[in-house]
Amino acid sequence: MNIEIETKEFAGITVVYLSGQLVSTTHGEVSDRLVKMVEGGVEKMLLNLRGLEYITSAGLRSILVPAKLLKGRGGQLRMCEANETVSDILKTSGFVDLIQLHESEAEAVSAFH
Repeated sequence: MNIEIETKEFAGITVVYLSGQLVSTTHGEVSDRLVKMVEGGVEKMLLNLRGLEYITSAGLRSILVPAKLLKGRGGQLRMCEANETVSDILKTSGFVDLIQLHESEAEAVSAFH
């Protein structure tokens, strides 16, 4: 199982596109990349999940760690465009109570400002 991570900068926001499955075999790579971005000075991060097929509890942790780091530094992490399966997992786990999930990337970008 592979995970692809692509990034772009838009209006002071680092948008991270995750594709594949965020599971026990891929969460370390994702967590490491996101934490390095935060440590490198990213203050606003948006995870676009449209390409994410599935996420497990290990995957959730790989998002939670950089979210807590950002919050501690006065930054923000948001998520958007999760498919129905991933959205259900995020909602059932209570994750959306910790990190906002938006329907579209445009909606999420607007929410940062």
